[in-house]
Amino acid sequence: MANIKHQFRQVISRIITLIPDRFFQLIITLWLEKVSQQEDWTPQDRDSLLLGFYLWLNRIEKEEGLKDSDRDLLNLGFNLLLDNIAREDPKTALRSLLEIDDNLIHSINTVAIKYDNGVHVKHRLTKYHDFFTDRIQKGDRVLDIGCGNGALANDIAQKSGAIVTGIDINSESIQFAKRRFTHPNLAFIEGNALSYNFNESFNVIVLSNVLEHIEYRIEFLLGIQANIQPEQILIRVPAIDRHWLVPLRQELGLFYFSDITHYTEYTCESFEEELNAADLQIKHLQINWGEIWSEVRMKSHQ
Repeated sequence: MANIKHQFRQVISRIITLIPDRFFQLIITLWLEKVSQQEDWTPQDRDSLLLGFYLWLNRIEKEEGLKDSDRDLLNLGFNLLLDNIAREDPKTALRSLLEIDDNLIHSINTVAIKYDNGVHVKHRLTKYHDFFTDRIQKGDRVLDIGCGNGALANDIAQKSGAIVTGIDINSESIQFAKRRFTHPNLAFIEGNALSYNFNESFNVIVLSNVLEHIEYRIEFLLGIQANIQPEQILIRVPAIDRHWLVPLRQELGLFYFSDITHYTEYTCESFEEELNAADLQIKHLQINWGEIWSEVRMKSHQ
């Protein structure tokens, strides 16, 4: 269901770009007229206003500017929409508000990447790279599995003095990483870490927001141990108990993971159970920013 919803969002996004700017003013003006005359809302009123709001988000994500008058008008209409929703039956209202929040978060994340020129601002503000660089030594040979845009791999090479290889199955991410980061101790590979034929060995593996995207995680962890035999694995995963909205979303029957591509999110207990099943031992664990950061070792290396 979550993937279908994501695909639907993409289709709507393409359709929305075809709607003229004048549609903003038409939606909000007609709706405000109704409010001023104290007429009751209809489902069509709400749907049209939400469509205008999502159109606005889409334009912001694409950096297509709006006139100040249009922005002010839409802001006013959206705030009145929220006020109306909040007066509904609490369960219905919460479902509606949380679904709107999903769209807001999606847009915020999209713009947050542009804000720091292609790398999400959370990399800089949460300083999570330090957890990895503080635990890697000069001369270590590091494999960053699921390296994404390469920002973490680059920091490890720069700050730790390690020799770092980043690997990811996403071609676009690897091409971005190669263009953006050119440290001499850094290389990027497009491929699957479990099947790729590496011509070198690695003593450290980095899994930063990777495990939650893998369906068969225990098999994956056993596979990288057998194929690579690292001395140390550094892991970062999302915590399921990061916010009270998570169990509320569950209770309301809404999708409650932080990303539609996640197969799981963790408690400390479920994280430890999964690692134990994969013959891994936790050496250090900490909770930061609603995430679990951990240093683990193969039990055979204890």
